[in-house]
Formats: sequence, structure tokens, C-alpha cells
Amino acid sequence: MISKPSPRVTIGISFYNNEKTLFDSIRSVFAQTYSDWEIILVNDGSTDNSTNIVERINDPRIRVVNHGERRGLSHRLNEIAQLARGKYLARMDADDLMHPDRIEIQWNYLEKNSEIDLVGTATFIIDDQLNVIGKRGESFGSTSADEVLRRRTLFVHPTVFGRAEWFRKNPYLEERWCSRAQDYELWIRTCQSLDNRFGHISTPLLYYRESGNFNYKRYRESMRCCRTIVKKYGPKLIGRLAANTLRIRFVIQEALYGLASLFRIEGKLLNKRNQKVNLDEYNKAIIGIKTIMACHVQGFKQ
Repeated sequence: MISKPSPRVTIGISFYNNEKTLFDSIRSVFAQTYSDWEIILVNDGSTDNSTNIVERINDPRIRVVNHGERRGLSHRLNEIAQLARGKYLARMDADDLMHPDRIEIQWNYLEKNSEIDLVGTATFIIDDQLNVIGKRGESFGSTSADEVLRRRTLFVHPTVFGRAEWFRKNPYLEERWCSRAQDYELWIRTCQSLDNRFGHISTPLLYYRESGNFNYKRYRESMRCCRTIVKKYGPKLIGRLAANTLRIRFVIQEALYGLASLFRIEGKLLNKRNQKVNLDEYNKAIIGIKTIMACHVQGFKQ
């Protein structure tokens, strides 16, 4: 029996109670101009209808891994890396959409730049009705660990596309102290090594869904994790005084969002993080969304 060759790209999606958005996220993969992919869908203990949705798709390129317990995103991302058959691994969240050109552009980038391990992209910001409200991540700063620590970011996490072996060599930490900022910790840890090389594409290739229902509790947990990460890495990278100052800055930022949430004006703070989309970008974004929503998901049973 001749075994089927492995796909070149694995797309990993961990989901937890995403019944409202998961199907469209999968649909955006089927709308890709690049077709040599597999999807690994890992159920992180969902209690809604998410599992039923993915099990109604009969396509050999889709693998569904069901778990009855919730282990968290870090654990599931590491699991996906171990299961991936592709040379490359693309991240994606279960409430986002891929632009139809995403995989082809990122695949070409890494094929042409053999020294690069991971490449991220800019992203369009959309609301729950798929309206384009801005963009983010267009610029790419220094990849030195101290600068990443100060900025609290390197990539827009779900835009990351990299060599699968890199993810296996550099797993996410699964400890609770960084569970809401696992990407921040990973970038700081790996940027300290000269063996890792990161690239960036300034074109928005993902639609990042930013719901109008701001969850301050989750935001507060994220900031707590960020402060713990600074406490762990900061003294070595930027000095104890600067690290303490950065932690205080995070406390103030958390308090500002808390006040904004109390007065129901947190949307204004969130929107300040976005850049304006020009007309050409807006048209590209809309065409991409229309292409996705018109795409047929092969093997889906109504």
C-alpha cells in the first residue's frame, strides 16, 4: 500500500466553545489559494456545539482530536506541533479568519528565506459582524529580547507561520504563571538565542476578531502573567530598576482598562491600538471576506 505524502503545511486550531465562529474559521482555510495543507482541530474540552460542527466535515485533510478535559492553549499548541505532518505549521485562533492569500504568501516567504524560522504578518481587525475596523502589527521592531520585553509583543500571535520543527524545539511553557501570555514568554525566551531568526510581512493576512464585549477579568489575568514574566526575565535583560518600573507601568495600564470597563468606554482604549485602513487595504479586506464567505467547505454535512 502506497502511503499518502505528507502535506507541506499544517494549520493548527485549538478550540473551546467556539460554535459561533469556528465554522467560518475553517471555511477561511478552504478559501486559501494554497491547497497543500492539513488542518488539526483540537477540542480543548468544549461543552457547546463546537464538536458537532467539526465532526460534520468529511474531508481527509482534516484531523479532529477530541479531549474531554480543558488543558489550556499552551498545552494544545504543543500537542498540535507534535501531531503536525507538514514541514510548516500555521497558527490560527478559532474566532479569526485567514485572508485567502495568507498561506501562499507565508509559505513562499519561508521557502525563499531558509535562514528564517518564523514569520508573522499584520492583521485586519474585525468586529463580530465582520466589519473591518482597523489594522494592527504593520511595523516590526527589534527582535532583541530586551526590546520585546518592553514592547510586550513581537508578533500578532495567530499570524505566526513557521517551521514545524522549530515549534517542537521551542515549546510553549504550560505553567499557570504565563498561561495568558504564553506567546510573550516564548518570544522573550527564544529572542535571547542567536539560533532563532524571525521575519515579518507588513501586509495584513489575517482577520483578528475583536469582540465588543471586553472581558476585563481575562485582561487582568493577562496583565498579571505579563508582570510575572517581567519579574522572571527583566532583571537580567534590562536591570532590576527598569524591570520594576515596567511592572508598575503594567499595573497602571491594567487600572486604566479597569476604569474604562467600569464606565463602559473600554472600546475607545481598544481602538487606540488600531491603525486606520486606507481605501486599497479596505477593498482588499472586503474582497477577502466575501471570498471566504462564498467558499464551500468540502464534505460538510448540513
